[in-house]
Amino acid sequence: IRLPLPLPRVGGEWGLAKLLVKIGGDNLMRILHLMMLERNVLILGDVVEEVSSCACALVQLLNPYKWAGTFIPLLPNDMTDFLLSPVPFVVGMVKGNVNVYSTSAVIEANKSGLSIIDLDTGLVTATKEQGVETILPLASDIVVVLGALHCRLATFAAEEHNSGLGSLHNFVGKGCSNLESLTIASLRNTVEKHLKALGGEIATGRNRWQKYGMLNRTSGDFEFYPGWFLEPFKAELEFKESMVHTQLFVSFVDKKRKEDMKIDKERKGRIGSYIAHWL
Repeated sequence: IRLPLPLPRVGGEWGLAKLLVKIGGDNLMRILHLMMLERNVLILGDVVEEVSSCACALVQLLNPYKWAGTFIPLLPNDMTDFLLSPVPFVVGMVKGNVNVYSTSAVIEANKSGLSIIDLDTGLVTATKEQGVETILPLASDIVVVLGALHCRLATFAAEEHNSGLGSLHNFVGKGCSNLESLTIASLRNTVEKHLKALGGEIATGRNRWQKYGMLNRTSGDFEFYPGWFLEPFKAELEFKESMVHTQLFVSFVDKKRKEDMKIDKERKGRIGSYIAHWL
């Protein structure tokens, strides 16, 4: 048996690439944000290795956080009642001959926190839990980056004979090319940077957690106070709400608009000159 070195990481590379190619950057970030709220996720598909590896990739992608709920890469499709579990979970399930969407357990679970990823159709059915969708953060910048990475990985995967991403058999046999590995690493780093920012300075600085809690001298445990963590964000938002209505900031926006329009005009002029010279 011959295997490429370093050994390929099925979940961390092949599963992650498959997940982005299947559902796209916008849906991926929506699911990750829901997981950050400890909402449940069900990954469906017809191919066992795709379901299990994408489930593993999704949980690993939460770094630097760690999924604290139940994780089952493959749940038997006759155990749909588990989806009504009161604890947070991420589970994968092979469809088989069962119409999972029509089961009473899935219909009820979707109303109370369950989101569904269908790897075969690429569709994501977000939870219908009231109020959840409206509080998810906007992630337009990262979605643009993930869109470019999605196109690149989809192009690689389409080249089945040359790419390790086309199938698990190819991946285990040859691993990823250098360019594929760099693209997957960029995907992982981009998502990690975004999720880290949600944790503020606790996630980015050493010992910053000490500012947001106290040591219980009786038990010896550190007690985190969410209100202390949120206070600076609320203060900054209140300041910005006043700042954006000032003439100073309105003038700043207009200045940036004119500068960008000037750059765009100069760029178009250079392109036009190049085309005319070439013709």
